[in-house]
Amino acid sequence: MILRWGRLSDRIGRKPVILYGLTGMLISSVCFGVSKSYIALVISRALNGALSGNIGVMKSAICEVTDETSMAEGFALLPVVWSAGGTIGPLLGGFLSQPHDKFPSIFAGQFWHDYPYFLPCACAASICLFTIIILGVYLEESLPSLKKNKEKRFEYKQHVRLDSFSQTDEPLLHSSETDDPDPPIESLPPRQYTIREILTPRVTVAVANYATLSLLDIARAALIPLFYATPIEAGGLGFQPSTIGILLGAYGLLNGIMQAIFSARAQRRFGTKTVYVFALLSYIGNFSMLPLMNMLARAKGVESNHLLWAILFIQLVLSVTGDAGFGCVFMFITSAAEKSQLGATNGIAQSVGSLMRTIGPASATSLFALTMENNLLGGQLVYAVFIAMTAASLAVAIPLPSRVIRTI
Repeated sequence: MILRWGRLSDRIGRKPVILYGLTGMLISSVCFGVSKSYIALVISRALNGALSGNIGVMKSAICEVTDETSMAEGFALLPVVWSAGGTIGPLLGGFLSQPHDKFPSIFAGQFWHDYPYFLPCACAASICLFTIIILGVYLEESLPSLKKNKEKRFEYKQHVRLDSFSQTDEPLLHSSETDDPDPPIESLPPRQYTIREILTPRVTVAVANYATLSLLDIARAALIPLFYATPIEAGGLGFQPSTIGILLGAYGLLNGIMQAIFSARAQRRFGTKTVYVFALLSYIGNFSMLPLMNMLARAKGVESNHLLWAILFIQLVLSVTGDAGFGCVFMFITSAAEKSQLGATNGIAQSVGSLMRTIGPASATSLFALTMENNLLGGQLVYAVFIAMTAASLAVAIPLPSRVIRTI
C-alpha cells in the first residue's frame, strides 16, 4: 500500500495524500480505542496501514521544499521527530490508559470501564485532527508539476485582468460566449512507471542501503532491551524495568538533541557518504560492546562498576551515531529518483524498509535466545552474526556516490 500511495502522490500531489493518511490514522485510532476483541484490534491496525503511506510521501515533500543547501537539515529532522514521538507517545499511552482506575473522580462512567484504552486513542486522534486542520490551511503543495500549473493559472489570470482594463473600448463584462478560456495546463503523467523502470542502478543501490540499515537498526533496537533485562549469568545485565525505561528514555532524548545539532553539520563538513559509512561502523562498536559489558558485569557486578557504566554511555552514543545514517540514506534515495517518480521511489524504499523491520526483531531476538541457551560460539554467535552483517552493509555502501547531487 505504501507504494500505491507514493505513486498516487506523483499524480494528485503530496498534500492530499498526506491528509488522507492522517485521516486514516485518526479513524484507526478511534477504532482501536473501542475495540473489544483481538480481531478488532488487528483490523484497526490494518486499517491504519492501508490508509496511510505518509512516511514515504513526506520524504518526497521534504526533498521538494528543500535545496542543496538545506536538504541535510530537512532530512536530519526526521530522526528527531521520530525520537520525540517514540518517547512522548508511550508516556502518554501509559499515563492516559485505564483512566477509571487512575482518575476515578473524572472518569467514573461505565464507558471508561468498558473501553480502558479509549482515552489515549482519543488523544492520538485529536492530535491527528489538529494536524489535518493546520496542514489543510498552511501546507502548500510541493509537487513540481502542480505548482507549475498553479503559477501558470495565476499568471494567465493576471494577464487577462490587465488586458480587460487596457482595452477600454470593450465592455468589462463578457458574455459566456466570449469568456476567456481556461489556461492550458500540463496533463498528469501519461502512465505509471513499472517497478523495473523505477529501480535504476542508482535507485537500487540507495534502496539496498536503506534495507541493510533498517535491518541493523531494528535488530539493535530489539536486542538492547532484551540484553538489558536478561540476567547476568544468562548473558545480559539483569537491569530492572525502571532502569531500562530510564536508559531508553535517555537514548531518545540524546538522539533528538544530537541529530538536530550535529547531523547536518557533519554532512556539510565531511560529506554525506562519509557520515553514512561512519554511522554503519558505529553498529560494529555497538554490537561488540554488549558481550564486553556482560563480561564486566560477571567480574565486578553492575551497581558500582564505573567502567561498565562508562561503556554503557558510549554504547548509547554509538546508537545515536547509527541513527544519523537514516538522514544520509534518505538523501541518497531522493537524489537518485527521477523527478516524475519521486513518490513511487520513496514508496518502494519505505516498503523495503518496512519488510526489514518486520524480519529484524524476530530474527534478532530468536538468535539471541538460541545463542544464550546453547552457548553457541561461547555465547557470542548473535553478536558475530550482526557484526558480519554490518561488514556486508559496508560493502553495499561502496557504490554510493561520494556526494549527493540533486536531480529534482
